[in-house]
Amino acid sequence: MNWFHGYENIVLREQGIFIDFPDEILFADITKSMKRAAVRIRLHVYTKVLKDVDGYVPHEQAEAHDAYALMVRNQLDNKGLFEAEGDFYAADFDNADFFTSNPTAQQLCRALSFSGWRYYHYFEGQMVTLIEFTTQVEA
Repeated sequence: MNWFHGYENIVLREQGIFIDFPDEILFADITKSMKRAAVRIRLHVYTKVLKDVDGYVPHEQAEAHDAYALMVRNQLDNKGLFEAEGDFYAADFDNADFFTSNPTAQQLCRALSFSGWRYYHYFEGQMVTLIEFTTQVEA
């Protein structure tokens, strides 16, 4: 997964994900020592595709992209994001095995909540699906 800075001048793998925070993150005081902010996260899930001789994306490539985007959504929906020793994970809050094997895991946000899906059949050589989640973070 990479931070999204636009599609210009980047080398894309066969498929991948860019992460984008489309809104300003504004913290509000909850207590004297705690702040909270609502955060919208947009994932740009892409798959490189080749058009056929008629100029269309073959059905098999479209289905493979859809399956990939759905897998990404399902892996993150209602999961928390955690950092452990420099790696990032999505996990259920009640996943004892995850916390046993990652005792230093730090929670980064509340559960991600799926909030939207936009699909672009073809954009500059790739199919792109924008998957949006909302969550809250505390500081």
